[in-house]
Amino acid sequence: MNARTAMWIFGVALAVSLCACAATTAPYNPFKTPQAEIKNKVKVVALAPVSVGVDNPDPVKAKFEALVTAKLQEGGFTVVPSTEYGAIWKQMTETLGGFFDPMTGKRDDQKFKTLRQHAMRELAAKTNADGLMEIAIVPVKVSFNIDHARWHGTDEYMRSGGAWAMFFGPQTSGTTTGLSLYVDLSDINDVDMYINFGGIQLLSKLSGNQFYQISRQELFNDEERNHKAVDIALNPLIGKAIEPEKPKASEEKSY
Repeated sequence: MNARTAMWIFGVALAVSLCACAATTAPYNPFKTPQAEIKNKVKVVALAPVSVGVDNPDPVKAKFEALVTAKLQEGGFTVVPSTEYGAIWKQMTETLGGFFDPMTGKRDDQKFKTLRQHAMRELAAKTNADGLMEIAIVPVKVSFNIDHARWHGTDEYMRSGGAWAMFFGPQTSGTTTGLSLYVDLSDINDVDMYINFGGIQLLSKLSGNQFYQISRQELFNDEERNHKAVDIALNPLIGKAIEPEKPKASEEKSY
């Protein structure tokens, strides 16, 4: 596997490159390694700290780590909390002096690769982990048609009033932004085994002909959507079917 940048940057870049997968005719296959091989090879999954690019991220990190942990345990995995890998990564970074060139400020790919290899070996020795799952909540480009947005297994209406708004106002199509859950399971040798996404909610909606941004206070408050995103992202890994998303007929707030 190619050396990666910080998990957040990597997650965003990959999300952008894959966000159109739901619109293609061929379904996206999250398995980079056959599912049967993953089941035979990975029993203990360590979590990396959840990456979230919003204000006051700690409650969001705790929420989604708990949801991911429960889902992996449902699939029979033993889960090591993110504090373990986070502490190891911090210690390795300090020991090896970081992985950025002090002159240019750019990442030294070889240092990064070396640091990650050391961290993975230490993780395996300390926790018996044979897999590492990276988790991020990433912004993605979302297409909508007749005010109905669909992405990464979920959907949401662009206006307050949900489906009913289609009968009483303008109907538009275009693109907006949304949030998706990104998960990446690699083996202890840092080889990708499973990469998937689960749509969470829109970041931008319509009022009349104008877009408005969803406030921070309105993000991640819908527990049904949070759970659904985790189901979409991880149910294939644990061999569980994903129930079809039922669009909501109304929204909580009017504009």
